[in-house]
Amino acid sequence: MVYRQGRKELRGGGSHSLTPLFKAFTLAEVFYPAEQSKRIAFTLAEVLITLGIIGVVAALSMPSLVQIFEKNITEAKLKIFYSKINQAIKLSEIDNGPIADWNLSEPDIFYNQYLDKYIKTIGRETYFNFENVKFHVVIFPDGTAMGLRKNKGYDVIFFISAKNIKDGHDVNGRNVFTFNLRNNWSSGMKTFFEPYTYIWDGTEEHLKNNNVYGCNENNLNRSYCTKLIQLNGWKIPQDYPIKF
Repeated sequence: MVYRQGRKELRGGGSHSLTPLFKAFTLAEVFYPAEQSKRIAFTLAEVLITLGIIGVVAALSMPSLVQIFEKNITEAKLKIFYSKINQAIKLSEIDNGPIADWNLSEPDIFYNQYLDKYIKTIGRETYFNFENVKFHVVIFPDGTAMGLRKNKGYDVIFFISAKNIKDGHDVNGRNVFTFNLRNNWSSGMKTFFEPYTYIWDGTEEHLKNNNVYGCNENNLNRSYCTKLIQLNGWKIPQDYPIKF
């Protein structure tokens, strides 16, 4: 049996011809008329136009993708930090007794006495916030950091990136978040380490609109942003007031 490519016949035994039932087509034959079937490549102009379109689409979608990525990282780090500190407190209570009996000394002394053994750190820093308030800062191996200052217990700030401690890019509610560490919470609190809720009236509206701590673009403090995210299961809400 002899097979010949193209439009020639398949020839079997004797003089009988076998016409192929199927014929393969090239992309050029599909997209161009038969008389242009010899044209099997795109021109330089067509390639450049295609690449230009791809570039425009990528440029339009990139900011959105970066924003989604930053939000996902922030959510994950907040949840891990909250769990890590509460776990450290529980472990410390085994060795040092109930947190209600702990000595709330200066931040660096308190941290060294009650938490340092249970949380791995790689460095220490001093940080001054937008109100020029001093915080004792410890840096964690994952690149995040925690700052403490004494204030009826401790105000705690969490840095998504330790780089924000000194580079001036610390933005409350976006890459810096506020917590409280107390040893005399009311009975309604789950743990002794929670998002900042000083004078909160219990409503979501107050978390957003309080003129001092509210999570909105008009405030610099924005301490309530952490609680707003926690109430949404440690997911940044769709209507979150602070832009990423």
